[in-house]
Amino acid sequence: METTDKNTAKVESEFSDSALISQVRRDMFRFANLQLKDEGLAEDAVQEALIAAHQNRSSFNGESAFKTWVFAILKNKIIDILRKRARESSVSELFDDDADDISDVLFNQRGFGTQKSARQVGLLQWSL
Repeated sequence: METTDKNTAKVESEFSDSALISQVRRDMFRFANLQLKDEGLAEDAVQEALIAAHQNRSSFNGESAFKTWVFAILKNKIIDILRKRARESSVSELFDDDADDISDVLFNQRGFGTQKSARQVGLLQWSL
């Protein structure tokens, strides 16, 4: 219990050091921007990581440096954003410019899925 209290106190002091947080935040932003190539998404990822670290500061076990810990959280946030981006682009690729509704792309007039749509969303693997 004493170690947990010391670790929590250490994280509390790290968060209260505005100069340290400012430097770590700057480094986090550079890293996130390199990975995401989008300043807005990078800023969002940094903010989400810092909020998550602050909310879960009691789970910091002291096995790593504070900066390493928040960067690990940031890496997970970036992975979440990249996965979301991949899912969104996969769905948007289903639409033709003239398709009004996704159901037009995925289903035929009788309400059954089409082979083309199944291939596009990766539900069926077709071998030629």
